[in-house]
Amino acid sequence: MSYCEANEYDRDVTFAGDMNTTAKLYPNGLLTVECRSRTRAAFSGLRGRIAVICFNANREAHWISQIFQCSTRCAIFDPTCSSQGTNAFFQELPEPVGRLTESIDIINFDESRFGQWREQLIQARELIQSSQTIAQEIKGIVNLISSF
Repeated sequence: MSYCEANEYDRDVTFAGDMNTTAKLYPNGLLTVECRSRTRAAFSGLRGRIAVICFNANREAHWISQIFQCSTRCAIFDPTCSSQGTNAFFQELPEPVGRLTESIDIINFDESRFGQWREQLIQARELIQSSQTIAQEIKGIVNLISSF
């Protein structure tokens, strides 16, 4: 079984916060995401979020995953939680999405910067919904994309 894979390392997702994410999408629609996140900041934490965008053979976006919420990474001087760790996520996408996806991209961001990404994700979703070139199998289920 072949799959699409993407790796994304973002240094300074937030002040002194890093996210290193790997995502795999299998032909049956199973999306797996693993993220190692940490903060190096003395007094501010990291609330990492992840989205995965699926592209067809023409490099047109045709699906967006849910937004995955990583565990909060506390500032290094905060004794209430760890400043680093790993999260694993799974999502069942519709089978046609898995089968027709040729590549995937990962977006790592901090909750505090969600406003910047929200507009771009909404625009991507609207483009997908209005696209005339995505596969009919996906077009029939594209309205299932959750709102942001």
